[in-house]
Amino acid sequence: MNWQPICDAKSVKNITCVGAGLIGGGWAAYFLSLGFNVTVWDPGKTAVKNLEEVLNAAWPLLEKRGLAPDASRSRLQWEDNLDTALENADYVQESAPENLALKQSLFSDIDKALDPRVVVGSSTSGLLMSHMATDLENPQRFMTCHPFNPSYLIPFVEIVPGEKTSRQASLWAESFFTLGGKQVALIEKETPGFIGNRLQAAIWRECVHMLNNGEATVEQLDMAVTQGLALRWALVGPFMTFHSAVHDGGMRGFLEKFNGFFDKPWSRMDSPKMDKEKIEQLIRATESMAGEEGTNDIVRRRDNGVSAIMDALENT
Repeated sequence: MNWQPICDAKSVKNITCVGAGLIGGGWAAYFLSLGFNVTVWDPGKTAVKNLEEVLNAAWPLLEKRGLAPDASRSRLQWEDNLDTALENADYVQESAPENLALKQSLFSDIDKALDPRVVVGSSTSGLLMSHMATDLENPQRFMTCHPFNPSYLIPFVEIVPGEKTSRQASLWAESFFTLGGKQVALIEKETPGFIGNRLQAAIWRECVHMLNNGEATVEQLDMAVTQGLALRWALVGPFMTFHSAVHDGGMRGFLEKFNGFFDKPWSRMDSPKMDKEKIEQLIRATESMAGEEGTNDIVRRRDNGVSAIMDALENT
C-alpha cells in the first residue's frame, strides 16, 4: 500500500489520546512530558477525575527524570467530542477497554473522522489488530503499540502490525517512539499476547500452579521474582543470563553442560484450574501480603523503585 504520513516522526506536535484510564492517562502524561500538545477524549463519567489522578502520580517522577524544554501540563486539552479531538492530531493512541466489538466500532469512528495520513496505535494487551481493524477505509495506518504499565515510565513498547498495516506506517511508529525514548520491538508476526504478556502469563501460570499445589506461598513466589529473577533481568534477559552462566562458554557451553535442562518436568504450561475456593484463597493470601498498604501506595512504591532502577541502569 502506498501510504504516506501526515508529517515525519520528528515533526509531531499534536497527540490525541482516546481513552483516559490507567494506560491512556499514562500515555497522556508521557506525551506531555515530551512537550507535545495532548488532547484527550473519554466518554466515561469519571474519566476526567481518573486522568487527573494519573497525572498527579506520574508528573513528579517525570519531572525527576527530566522533562522536555516545552513540557507542561497546561498543554493538555480535554475534548468531549471525538471528531473534534481528532481534528489536529499528528498521532493517535487508543486505550479503550479490552472489548473486541467496542474496539471495532471505535476504530470505525476514528477512521471516518481522522486524516488517513495519521497513524493510530492501540494499547490493546492481547487483541489482534487484524481482528480489530475490520471494514475500515484506511486500515493501513492502524497497528498495535502496546506499552507496559506504567506507560509513562516503562520504556518497552511492542509495535505489532495487522494484516493490512502499511510497512511505512509501522516504521513511522517505530521511529516516533524511539525518538521519544522508548525501547521498541517491531514484531513482524501477529501473535495473541505479543511478547511481553505471553512471558508474563507463563510466569503467572507457574505461580498459580505452585500455589494450588501447596509448593510455595504468595510471598515466596513474589520474592523469587523481585529478589531473584527481576534483579538480574533488569540488566540481562533470559538469553544473556544463560549465555553468561558458564565461564567463557557462552550459550554453547551452557547447553552442553546443562544438556536436558529444558526437558525437566518443571514447567506446567497448561492453564491452572481455578475453582471459586482457590480463587478466594489466592485473593486472601495476596491481601494478607499487602497488609495495610493500599493499591495507590503499591503503585507509588513501584514507580519510585522503577525510576531508581532506571537511574542506576543509566549509570551502569
